Amino acid sequence: MNCTHVLAVMTAKTAVSRWVPYEYGRIVDLPTNSLRTSSWIESTLRYQPEYLQFGTKHFDENSINNWYRAERNLFAGNCKQDLENIPDPNPLP
Repeated sequence: MNCTHVLAVMTAKTAVSRWVPYEYGRIVDLPTNSLRTSSWIESTLRYQPEYLQFGTKHFDENSINNWYRAERNLFAGNCKQDLENIPDPNPLP
């Protein structure tokens, strides 16, 4: 995986996946709690894997959008990138 950020979508099926923890852990940042790792947690999910503690957790679309915009603004500021060329996220289905 070649990326700077990851957003895990946690449902009953992904909570037991062997790949999600691996992919989620690929974004390494100090300190342990990273803003580059994030998760959306389905409201019906009863079990939350421990590795989700290393990033931010979201329970609604507005929270995800706020996280995305904040990270986009940091990226644009660090890279001298024009925000007009970085799109807003698409609405969730």
